[in-house]
Amino acid sequence: MDEPAHAQRIRRSLVKSSQTTLLKLFGADETERDRTSTRDPSTMTEVVQLMTLDTQVVELLGRQRLMAELLRDGLEVAVPARDRGVDLIAYVDLSQQVACFTARPLQMKAFTASGFSVAKKHVRIADLLLAYVWYLGEAQPPVSYGLPYLKAVQVAEAMGWTETASWKEGGAYTTTNPSKRLLSKLEPHRMTPGKWWGLVVGDGRSPGL
Repeated sequence: MDEPAHAQRIRRSLVKSSQTTLLKLFGADETERDRTSTRDPSTMTEVVQLMTLDTQVVELLGRQRLMAELLRDGLEVAVPARDRGVDLIAYVDLSQQVACFTARPLQMKAFTASGFSVAKKHVRIADLLLAYVWYLGEAQPPVSYGLPYLKAVQVAEAMGWTETASWKEGGAYTTTNPSKRLLSKLEPHRMTPGKWWGLVVGDGRSPGL
């Protein structure tokens, strides 16, 4: 069914307003703002491509994406007051959903394109989940992966990274160019609706129960 003319006008007005807000938020200059205002407001892709995403912006975008996925799965989200290696805490507190309060700490790694990293120091954080959010600076939709810390170490071992100087001497390994082999190992941990609930709660119960 074709969109009514009045609905098209409203949608375009809302998108144009969102463009202006994004440009102000990320510090786009007046020239970029003027150029953007002449573009087709039916897409935000060109607006995003105008912006250079620094590491702080990438982290913020990744955190918001991760929080949205956790909330979508029926989980609650808290932000720690101190930075000790945990970025977010996902939890369930309602008695009709779980028998007892359940929570897991998460550390997030956000990438404009793609990447994977794991560090020895995080073994000290009990029950830690690692979240990797990809394509935050790309035209394609973001993708996230989630797995327990020890499972991430197993991936590193299978890839041979724990035998490298980076791991033995530096205590960590990072790649921003995932191979097909790594992608195949991460695929089972690609997050789709319901998977974050399963990782945090682990009993297979539905967030609607």
